[in-house]
Amino acid sequence: KEKGKEDEAKRALSRAIEKFERHALAYERRGYVNFLLRNYTDAIYDYSKSIDINPNNADPYLGRALVRLAQDQVAEALPDLDKAIKKSIPLQPIYWKARRLKGECHLRLEEYDKAIFELKLFTKRLFSSDNPNYWDRRQAFFDYGRALMAKNDYDAAVEAFSEALKLDGESNQSQEIEELLFRGIAMQKAGKKGFEKDWKEAASLGSKRAEELLQTIA
Repeated sequence: KEKGKEDEAKRALSRAIEKFERHALAYERRGYVNFLLRNYTDAIYDYSKSIDINPNNADPYLGRALVRLAQDQVAEALPDLDKAIKKSIPLQPIYWKARRLKGECHLRLEEYDKAIFELKLFTKRLFSSDNPNYWDRRQAFFDYGRALMAKNDYDAAVEAFSEALKLDGESNQSQEIEELLFRGIAMQKAGKKGFEKDWKEAASLGSKRAEELLQTIA
């Protein structure tokens, strides 16, 4: 968990595996370290070994899915996310993380109905501030809005984007621009007022796309 000590952690975990080669947890943890170090081939090996030894632990399935996503292997990540969901329960943070990531995968694969199903479940869930999923709600609402837009459900998309904009969460200026831009588009398509204001704000933050959209209504 200490930044800069990943190599030291990897050596310690390797020693544990040398002493007990069927140490499922050590393989899972070393897989995580390799993932942090972007040693993706080694990470896949470690997570797979952990699963072979103990197929009932959700963590290595989620870990292997994250490696697949880092490699842009979206479809390949889905079976592991399904396993992570099945091997955990809704009281565990990993269950909801896997559901959110599954929704993100379906969105990226343009499987919008499946994405809506997963992301609706996640966005309806109440997370306490000490739950790691609490900080992913903003991204989940944004992804949910995009999936709804793809199905032409613009009113619901506006609500989702509005929730994203008012929530705490991992965000940066580029994401805020996208939230404003997409909410404006959804509002316009839903026949609602206020889309111009969103585009102006996005344009003021540096969005070229928002500037172009404003020119179409000038």
